[in-house]
Amino acid sequence: MNKRSLKKSEVSEIFGLNRGFEPIVLDFKNISNYDEKSKIIINNKNKIKLMTDNNVVILKNINPITFEKYENIFDILEIKLSTEYRPGIAPRKLKSNSGKSFSSTEATKELCILPHNEMAYSNYRPSIISFWCRKKPKKFGETPLFSCSRIYDLLSPKLKNKLSKPVFFNRLFTNIKTKWDRNSNIGGSMWKNSFGTKNKNKIEKYCKKIGMNYHWDNDKLFTKIKIQQIIFKNNKKYVQLQTPLLGKDVYFFMKNKFSSRFNNRKFDKIIELENYSPPIKYSLNKKNTELFSKNEINEFMNCIFKTGIVPKWEKGDIWIINNIKFAHSRMNVDIPEEREIIASLGEFIDVRIYNSP
Repeated sequence: MNKRSLKKSEVSEIFGLNRGFEPIVLDFKNISNYDEKSKIIINNKNKIKLMTDNNVVILKNINPITFEKYENIFDILEIKLSTEYRPGIAPRKLKSNSGKSFSSTEATKELCILPHNEMAYSNYRPSIISFWCRKKPKKFGETPLFSCSRIYDLLSPKLKNKLSKPVFFNRLFTNIKTKWDRNSNIGGSMWKNSFGTKNKNKIEKYCKKIGMNYHWDNDKLFTKIKIQQIIFKNNKKYVQLQTPLLGKDVYFFMKNKFSSRFNNRKFDKIIELENYSPPIKYSLNKKNTELFSKNEINEFMNCIFKTGIVPKWEKGDIWIINNIKFAHSRMNVDIPEEREIIASLGEFIDVRIYNSP
């Protein structure tokens, strides 16, 4: 196993030549036998787990082949993967019999999934997430990564002050599928899929657990939850991103910044019809005051992208990401059938234990 940085050829230049941070690469290139790779991981599990506490770790040339072998890597590392994805926004498909692996998203190929920490709309979220590249995209379909502490450091005092305040997510869960859900069977708009049950008592119990207010109306579920935007941990501040919910202006930002990718009629139609998320209102207070002005959105997004790096996907790669300290996104996809990225969520925590000073 060779510990190294990403090579120039392994990084996309869609953000330019600057690297916002350096993930750790553990390369198994010269080890052909998978059992031998597993033994190396076993012998180095404490070191590897420590790396995942502080950085993004990319296992290259690991090639687990089966879901069982992929999930076994996390068993070795004593990182507990979960079947949990409540109340999930992204439309996904289950992929493994264990329920611990699913598609990264079923969102339409023209859409960019903007920078976010996984499940930052919930107080109960994974501290570790993982992606496994089963099929490498031939064109587009990149997954940019961002440093949440560096984002905070780059913000103006005005934005730091705004982000120091909690936000409110008002969400409508439908009783039927919407265009957002596409072919998914977990997550998305419907309360049955998003909570993974038809039992309303179980849903209400879970809402109470995560601090989510709720009421039912004609078999539709209306919820409100208060979320801290900054997590203070080990004397550092980490911005928790949920930029896909900032409204149309953030998508216009992407259209202007990456015009060759998003300045087209199909993308315009997504913005026009607001097909970039299920029905969620993201506001600064209970009066539904908008979080950012258009100029503040542009400033915020520019700070985010300055901290980014875009590793190129290679078949067999596994990315292990600290979901509190690093955020991710997805650019548009050229041919969805040529890209298969598996996602897993692990080590769930209640982020209310972290209080910003």
